[in-house]
Amino acid sequence: MKNIQQVRTFEKIVNKTLEKQENKKLIHFKKGETLVKQGVIVNHVMFVKNGIVKLEYETENGTVLLDIVSGQNMICLSGLFGDNIAKYSVIALTDTDIFDIRRESLEDFIKTDPVFASMIVQSLNYNNHHLYERISSLNKKQMPGRLADVMLYLADEVYGKDAFPMHLSRQDLGNFSGMAMMSVIRTLQSLKEDGVLEEEAREIIILKRNKLKQISENG
Repeated sequence: MKNIQQVRTFEKIVNKTLEKQENKKLIHFKKGETLVKQGVIVNHVMFVKNGIVKLEYETENGTVLLDIVSGQNMICLSGLFGDNIAKYSVIALTDTDIFDIRRESLEDFIKTDPVFASMIVQSLNYNNHHLYERISSLNKKQMPGRLADVMLYLADEVYGKDAFPMHLSRQDLGNFSGMAMMSVIRTLQSLKEDGVLEEEAREIIILKRNKLKQISENG
């Protein structure tokens, strides 16, 4: 889980380093709107000021939900110092405000500001670590373990609490956990029947965190 102080420091550095108006602009996206489309040319990086977005990767076999990103995080960092083709789509799950930052400006700051460069590397390292954990979960765990991982990730990394709105559809949960939608529905129902989770008015409530962690660890 990202350290809260690290996130606040990241936000502070971004705001200070990019204080010149010509280097960034604030854009508002409504729920459901696409911020970036996979395959298009992008010459910017995004800092999510507030809101929640999902990162989707389209393949010949379907859609893979790469990550869920909440406010005070940067996205599209993978294109820095490389080609300018978007590697994935970014879609708003809620109304979202982002700072659109010129890629060239950010690359210049990274070259000249070691503190800022360090924060960028930390963010990339965190993203890579999360990706490794997800690959391991998908390859080694059964469906209950995969869904438990997703619920814990949403609670700990996205919303920061054990009761949170379910902005993801059942299909999104399937794309995030590597499960068919019907398997998600059955597994989620099983967790609710066992009293591990509760769902009310599109809100998930983790009732037995230790039990959910046990399911995650046992796979």
